[in-house]
Amino acid sequence: MTIQSINISSSSPVARRSISQLPINLFASVMGITGLGLAWREAAKSLGVPSLPGEYIGGLGTLVFVALAIGYVSKWVRHPSSVSSEFAHPVQSNFFATVAIAFCCNPLSSIATVRFFPKAFGSPRRR
Repeated sequence: MTIQSINISSSSPVARRSISQLPINLFASVMGITGLGLAWREAAKSLGVPSLPGEYIGGLGTLVFVALAIGYVSKWVRHPSSVSSEFAHPVQSNFFATVAIAFCCNPLSSIATVRFFPKAFGSPRRR
C-alpha cells in the first residue's frame, strides 16, 4: 500500500473564486432576512414578544444588502461581460428585480419612506 501525497500549489488547476461569480439572486436572501425582521416587528405589536430581536434582524438585513450592493457594483465595474451574460440568461435575468424589492423591504428605506411621505401611510406630520 502506498501513500500518495497531494500537492497543493499556486500552479494547480483549482478554480479561483472571483467577484465575477457573485450571483444576482443573492439579493433574494436580503428579502428573507428583512422580511423576518419586519414580521418580528409585527409580532412584537400583536403578541407581546420583545421587539429588539426584530430590529437586530432588520439591521442584519441592511448590512447584507449593503455588502451585496458593494460587491455587485464592483462586479459590474470589473466584469461587465459577466453581468451582461447574467442579464441575458433566461432564468437569472428575472432576479434583477430582487435588488429593488430587497431595497423596499429594507427597514431603513421603509423608515425614510414613512418620514418623507407621511400622508401616504396615514401617519400625522410632526411639527
